[in-house]
Amino acid sequence: MPRSAVLEITGVKLAPQHAPARTLLASVLNVDGRPKEAEGQYRDILAQNPASGQAWSGLAMLKPIVARRGRHRADAQGVATN
Repeated sequence: MPRSAVLEITGVKLAPQHAPARTLLASVLNVDGRPKEAEGQYRDILAQNPASGQAWSGLAMLKPIVARRGRHRADAQGVATN
């Protein structure tokens, strides 16, 4: 895990209400292939601040990334995805 990610996780532990740290942590989790954990972070942010555009945007980006990963996996197995 990159040093910046470790710092963000530490930042979230020290200041769980700090939305920018949680948003960055969610992004790192998603890129690391952990979209369910990323979704949890985004939903925690929205529970604190339902108007968080960054959290809503992050949630919106999760589905396409997960769908693309699934499509690539199916393509690699020779399965039609139409």
